[in-house]
Amino acid sequence: MRIHENDNVRVDVASGHKYALCKLRAGDDIIKYGQPIGHATCDIDEGAWVHTH
Repeated sequence: MRIHENDNVRVDVASGHKYALCKLRAGDDIIKYGQPIGHATCDIDEGAWVHTH
């Protein structure tokens, strides 16, 4: 899936899945639509898969 010509997605992202727009460290907020929805339980690289809903 390509979102933008300069996107940084490292894996294919199916509908409902989330990926990191920037590098996250364990404990950082996970933001969806501008609102915190949880915390990273481990370090997450930019463009890596985060979660599915």
